[in-house]
Amino acid sequence: MIGFKIFTTGVVQTMKSVFSAAAVLAILMNLASTVSAQTTPANPFVANIFSDNMVLQRGQADPIWGWTTPGTTVTVSLDNKSTTATAGADGYWTAKLPSLSAGGPHTVTVAGPQTVTFQNVLEGDVWICSGQSNMQFGIGNADNADTEIANANYPNIRINMQTSQIGNTPMTTNTSSWLVCTPDNIKQNGWNGFTAVGYFFGRDLYQSLNVPIGLIESNWGGTVAESWTSAPALRQSLPTFSPTLDKVAAAAAGTPPAGIKIDQNYPSELFNGMINPMIPYGIKGAIWYQGESNVGRGTQYRTLLPTMINDWRQRWNEGPFPFYIVQLANLGQTPAQPGDDGWAELRDAQLYTSETVPNTGIAVADDIGNPTDIHPKNKQEVGRRLSLVALAKTYGHKGEYSGPIYKSSKIVGSEVIISFDHVGGGLVSKDGAPLSGFSIEGSDHKWQWADAKIDGKNVDVSSALVPSPIAVRFKWSGNPVFNLYNTDGLPASEFRTDAVPVVAALVLPKNSGPNLALGATWVSSDQNKYGWDSGLTDGMWDAGNGTTYASGDADAFPKTVTVDLQKPAAIGLVAVGVPSFGSTKTIDVSLSSDGTTFTDVGSYVFTLKKEERHLFTFAPVNARYVRLTYPDHYPDNNGYTPTFVFTTELEAFAPENSK
Repeated sequence: MIGFKIFTTGVVQTMKSVFSAAAVLAILMNLASTVSAQTTPANPFVANIFSDNMVLQRGQADPIWGWTTPGTTVTVSLDNKSTTATAGADGYWTAKLPSLSAGGPHTVTVAGPQTVTFQNVLEGDVWICSGQSNMQFGIGNADNADTEIANANYPNIRINMQTSQIGNTPMTTNTSSWLVCTPDNIKQNGWNGFTAVGYFFGRDLYQSLNVPIGLIESNWGGTVAESWTSAPALRQSLPTFSPTLDKVAAAAAGTPPAGIKIDQNYPSELFNGMINPMIPYGIKGAIWYQGESNVGRGTQYRTLLPTMINDWRQRWNEGPFPFYIVQLANLGQTPAQPGDDGWAELRDAQLYTSETVPNTGIAVADDIGNPTDIHPKNKQEVGRRLSLVALAKTYGHKGEYSGPIYKSSKIVGSEVIISFDHVGGGLVSKDGAPLSGFSIEGSDHKWQWADAKIDGKNVDVSSALVPSPIAVRFKWSGNPVFNLYNTDGLPASEFRTDAVPVVAALVLPKNSGPNLALGATWVSSDQNKYGWDSGLTDGMWDAGNGTTYASGDADAFPKTVTVDLQKPAAIGLVAVGVPSFGSTKTIDVSLSSDGTTFTDVGSYVFTLKKEERHLFTFAPVNARYVRLTYPDHYPDNNGYTPTFVFTTELEAFAPENSK
């Protein structure tokens, strides 16, 4: 079963206008069917990442490795240059290939107890293409697919598609092979072929650089960033994932927790299964298109994405290699009034990463998406914008590679003056109309749409409704309407001048005792037929493994979910949280000893578009069952189907002095 992911809310929001429910389920089942169960195959003489047609990273001594009988000598030759290695006690051997300039073809031979020869090997630049479904999106799905595939005849571009597999511990092998980029090869496998974004990025690099390009596709639709990050890195930087990682460790030890099925969205699973097997293959850098599945956790993503990047860099041991990020595309409805938005918060976290982590960059994409489809087809422009960043920052090409990026602000009377970097030849309104997409916050902390005008390299923002402004936001919605570009035709990125909110943890009384709902089972009056109903009692307020409880989408209220604590206790505290997405409004809490007769103990109205947590306190009630009732919902939230209700967590406590 696929747990509910933020990715799937995007599918939910589009399914009534684009897909039938059956089609959506088929897509998810197709994604799930690519899973390779974790096994422990015999390690190969030469690691699977090496094959005919591969591209080796030019200008450095690239490692090549494998396994054989301990103590065995292995000789590795590239053309007429040779080196030797000796297998250690675990059978692992590694050698360094000589550093060469771009070109080829070369022959690589590995000789020991057996001999393996790799033909048609090139030296060039190797890029990893990773993320979730918008990176997995194959060239056959893109705009002008037939023409693009017919023209994809580049003998000096080589492609490698990693097999989708999870791992409870770091795995050493992943079956894959290198192919020459031809029309027949590029439409093979995956989701209608090789990654479209990766191909268009690599093609543009090749056409500009005229050096061989190697592209390694390693992605999985609907997955969260923590799954692509190693367990030690998560435990150190984001200990909130430790309880879930403990479940992964238990599964690895052969003692999985009852009722827990580890899937591709558990922390470290895809790092173990799809990243670790290719470390330390020589690379130039990486491109990353992911974030939809972490929407609702933008503040956490500000730590999570840098953690993942630094984790990969440390393990590759090549220094701070280039890492370029695609910002989320536009999706959903444009709100009538400005306010908080989880999609914008995730974009802001991506921008923050590009500004604070060395040798990173960002490609803005919220003007080339499709408001009704989480998988927009214009992947050519995404690849082009990524290549502009790489050509400038990695290869030193001249010219502007970014749209305007927020630099600073100052308040002058009733105006807020915004200054930008990357203005190129100047700021422009792309359509010649007055600037749009700006909102302004007054001293009453209410947001209003704002007037904005270009003043040289600045934009002056104001509103007749806000005489005393305190902050400005730009493009702060899932589907912003805006027209601020530079003269190079590149769009401005979103920004905020107000502080990033931090969701405060609930403060429990010292005598609250343990959470009795941890790991408990539940039943719903409106079962989610897509399997998006995990996470209610996993102990993770920030959707620690990417999961959140979702009801079904029946247009019938009230709805209920009833949690079975397995044994009665004097329950006196119940904690409930909701994410920033979705249309959840009121939650009523009631308790029962027999599962039939329930006693109401509290009700709370949550704020739309805000991650929020509430602690219900009441005189202890002897109960085994905790019921959440959803009597109503908000009409909409940026296009998400409003008849789903979402809950990040439920916890129940029996204060010790009540026993």
